[in-house]
Amino acid sequence: TVKLSKCVNSGAMDLKSTAYKSFVGGVAAINPFEITSCDNSGNIKFDYVLTEESGIRTKGGLALGGILGYSNPSDVLGNAQYCDNTAETIEIINGFAGTGETLVGGIVGQITSAKTFVMNTVTNSASIICKVPSVVTAGGLMSILSTAIIKVSNTGNITLENSAEGSSVGGIAGKMNVNKGISDS
Repeated sequence: TVKLSKCVNSGAMDLKSTAYKSFVGGVAAINPFEITSCDNSGNIKFDYVLTEESGIRTKGGLALGGILGYSNPSDVLGNAQYCDNTAETIEIINGFAGTGETLVGGIVGQITSAKTFVMNTVTNSASIICKVPSVVTAGGLMSILSTAIIKVSNTGNITLENSAEGSSVGGIAGKMNVNKGISDS
């Protein structure tokens, strides 16, 4: 089991990518299992340097989180607990309409197989700014709520500019899987 505990990032990230699929996190880009008592105070700026001429039309995308970019815990219990993102901003710019979906959350960008993932006692105060012409799903804590969350809070603003039709935004999650719930938030 992979565990990250008591990790802190305070350095700013200014990233440029030509990759068709990217994972970015303030503490970890990809972590399949547990992240506990990890904090980020460094601003994140992600610049899609992709162009339509790159040949990438509809595949790929971005999963970006203030703490964790992407997690796929499969059948093992995963969690993010006692984590804080106090960065001022998470900003995503450029790209083109065919870059794939942009998934961004103040804590976690994307979780798959989330039937076994719990988010407990986490906070985000970073403002999320997305200036990309693709479909964007943005949430103060996570892009798509597909996990149980307990005692969470978001005070960061979320701004979308020039996003594609079908984009969604929420203070906790941009979209919600109806099989999961929110408690004490």
